Amino acid sequence: MCKGKIIAPASNVSDINIINVQTEKYTVSDGDGYFSIPARAGDTLMFSAVQCNALKMVIKEEDIQKEVFFVKIEPAITQLSEVVIVQYKNINAVALGIIPAGMKSYTPAERRLKAGTKGILAVDPLLNAISGRAAQLKRDFATEKKEFWLEKLRELFEDAVFINELSIPSDFVRAFQYYIVEDKHFTDVLDSDKKELTRFIMGELAAKYKTLNGL
Repeated sequence: MCKGKIIAPASNVSDINIINVQTEKYTVSDGDGYFSIPARAGDTLMFSAVQCNALKMVIKEEDIQKEVFFVKIEPAITQLSEVVIVQYKNINAVALGIIPAGMKSYTPAERRLKAGTKGILAVDPLLNAISGRAAQLKRDFATEKKEFWLEKLRELFEDAVFINELSIPSDFVRAFQYYIVEDKHFTDVLDSDKKELTRFIMGELAAKYKTLNGL
């Protein structure tokens, strides 16, 4: 098991995806940048998130032996030429008939998060917050959502699509997939089952990802 800490100049180091390329084991960093992941000397770890440039590093025996090894990442810098915000007050999931009015469904992780942090039914919200359980529940919920989108994405598109059509290097495919499922607009389209529109938006995100990471 490797234990590490991500450091970055003036950048958020929480919720960064860490993937073992060989085993495809996956984890995310906590609020202070710490993480642990099963790995052996010679394995390659991929670090990826919307707020940083993707990074690959090969684990050395000395990294395994250290109590904590450090990983330095560079923050992603995106310059926007224009931002246009359009608000549609009357368009929502209920108005579109996606869910019945007043109905709320929860995933297992979301139910655990709600029970552990809110409401009179919470066992001890203050104790949970102090112990760090609330933060862990939030990370579990975020991880569960990512895994759902990743599974759906891989059902729709084989790796060859990312490599041959989007020109993503093969060893960056998994990191790119984690990158795009953090984009809310993309997951909304992915959820609509419009495969061609999903493919189009993937192309736009691939261009941005390759520019950010010099690919």
